[in-house]
Amino acid sequence: MGNGFLHVEISASCDGKPIIGAKVTVYNEEGMLHAAETNVRGQIDEFVVPTPPNTHAPEENYVYTPYAVCDVKVEAEDYVTMVFLDVMVFDAERSVLSARMVPAVQLGESMEIQTPPHDHVKPNEREVVFEDEAVEAFNQIVPPIGILPQPSVREFSVTIGTGDASRGNAWILTPSQRPDLRGHWYAGGTRIEIFASPSPNFIFSHWTFTNLTTGRVSSGGQAHRVLDVWSNMMITAHFAVQQPVRPRPPIRPRPPIMPAPRPPIRPRPPITPAPRPPVQPRPPVNPRPPIAPAPRPPIQPQPPARPQPPIAPAPRPPIQPQPPVRPQPPVAPAPRPSVRPVPPMGMLPSEI
Repeated sequence: MGNGFLHVEISASCDGKPIIGAKVTVYNEEGMLHAAETNVRGQIDEFVVPTPPNTHAPEENYVYTPYAVCDVKVEAEDYVTMVFLDVMVFDAERSVLSARMVPAVQLGESMEIQTPPHDHVKPNEREVVFEDEAVEAFNQIVPPIGILPQPSVREFSVTIGTGDASRGNAWILTPSQRPDLRGHWYAGGTRIEIFASPSPNFIFSHWTFTNLTTGRVSSGGQAHRVLDVWSNMMITAHFAVQQPVRPRPPIRPRPPIMPAPRPPIRPRPPITPAPRPPVQPRPPVNPRPPIAPAPRPPIQPQPPARPQPPIAPAPRPPIQPQPPVRPQPPVAPAPRPSVRPVPPMGMLPSEI
């Protein structure tokens, strides 16, 4: 068993901008294989897909399919859900699926896109050969991995028209910038522009898109639209009669609103103050008798201080002379033991 790699890129078909947050789910024969959401660049990181190995010995009546197929479902808000069937992934190779999503007209719209297979060998085309001739014949019938032929481009029929030619015209602006009034065959994924021009006294109403394969009919507005071709469809432009604008009747002036007469304001009776009782005079306050200061006794004169006798200083004893210091005998240094030399490393003391 081998391993291949699948990388998915999601963008809008109208302006080519990456779609952020689109849900991508990958299924194989065993069930759901991988699920992720696109980043700010509208991409998901490549992941491993189990594939058949890219080395096979040719055998008689052997049908060689050197790739794995898986279905990729892409969902995004306000866009048609797209399911890519039979996406091929080769061993030790990186496959890139670039999807351009179409804006949804109705909620819940979806579409399936079938991936055409490679033109590999068929069972009735294999020749029975032996030994060395088998390898050469196998290389001629089945191309080596990495240089497989590109799949054939699938074309779709697109027809454009109007419900009533007298009301207006509709055309397709092809990639060569030429108007196409009827339709043409376009390769899958071709981006086209459609225009609608109403006749005098008519206005553009809406488009209807009829899928000639499934019979599904959808509608949309705007006289100028950009879309990608992924199925056989018929586009029809519809116009409506422009209703004349009736003049509005003049606005009648409203009569002035007269204020209602107010009754006269009655004067209020004067408020007479209540009589207050007369204020009784307070009795006079008796004066307090003056406080006489207490008599102080006269200050007696102090007797004169007696003179103190003079204090004689105490006699100090005479200083006795100190005896002379006796000289100390000299101290002889103690004899030190003789230092024995240290023998070098590897020699005995007896060898010195």
